[in-house]
Amino acid sequence: MKIVALFPEAVEGQENQLLNTKKALGLKTFLEERGHEFIILADNGEDLDKHLPDMDVIISAPFYPAYMTRERIEKAPNLKLAITAGVGSDHVDLAAASEHNIGVVEVTGSNTVSVAEHAVMDLLILLRNYEEGHRQSVEGEWNLSQVGNHAHELQHKTIGIFGFGRIGQLVAERLAPFNVTLHTMIQSINKTIIV
Repeated sequence: MKIVALFPEAVEGQENQLLNTKKALGLKTFLEERGHEFIILADNGEDLDKHLPDMDVIISAPFYPAYMTRERIEKAPNLKLAITAGVGSDHVDLAAASEHNIGVVEVTGSNTVSVAEHAVMDLLILLRNYEEGHRQSVEGEWNLSQVGNHAHELQHKTIGIFGFGRIGQLVAERLAPFNVTLHTMIQSINKTIIV
C-alpha cells in the first residue's frame, strides 16, 4: 500500500516535534516494517500531484492540509482513505470522496480540552491586561495603575459562547467557577437558538 503524508518541513531546533517531515508522527518505521511504501512530502502542490495516480492513503495535518479537491480525487483512482492527523476535514471535497468510496477520517476530540482551555486563557489574558503587565515585568518596571486601569475581573461578567458543541461546553464548564452569566448560540440547519 502506498501511503503519502504531507507535513510541514522540520525546522531547526524543532526537529523533535511529531508533526513535521522528520518525525512524521513516528509512522515511517512502523509502516515500512509492515511492507507499506511511506512517502513524506512538504509540498502540497506538484509533489503531491505526482503521487495521485497510485497512492492508497493520504495523511495530512489540520494546519498543513493536503487539499483533496474533486479534481485531485478523480486523479487518484486507488485512494481509499484521507486522514487528518487532528481535527477538521474541510480540506477534502466530501461529496467527491463519498462518490469515490474514499473514507475521510480525523482524530475527533483529540484537542477539545486544549482548545477550551486556550479559549479561557485568551479571555483571562484580555481581561487582566496581561500583555502590558508582562511587558513591564520583562522590562523591569511595574506601574500598577497602568496595568490595573485596563484590567477587569472575570467574575460576574456576561460571556457569549458561539457554538455549543464539545468545545463550547468545555469552555462553559471551565468558566463556571468564575460565577459568570453564560449566553450560548447554537446553530442548527434551520435555525439559530440563543440561550
